[in-house]
Amino acid sequence: MLGTKYPLKFFRAKRAITSVLSKNEAVRDQFRARFGDRYARVHEYYADHKDAVVIEDVSMWLPELIEDNLADSSQSGVLEEEQ
Repeated sequence: MLGTKYPLKFFRAKRAITSVLSKNEAVRDQFRARFGDRYARVHEYYADHKDAVVIEDVSMWLPELIEDNLADSSQSGVLEEEQ
């Protein structure tokens, strides 16, 4: 990931698990088989499993991606703070 702000925002959000898994029936079925109805929201799952989740910020190793990302944002009219 380039930064950790948005991945962490996703994991802490109250988005429904069913919404996140809606496009992949196989993964949805595996999740349901393993956890049943225990988790309704992403943040509930993350709270119980955050120690198993690793989000790596690769921006320090790949500065050219940061520059490309900023250039793309400025061309599209999106401010860096809004990303």
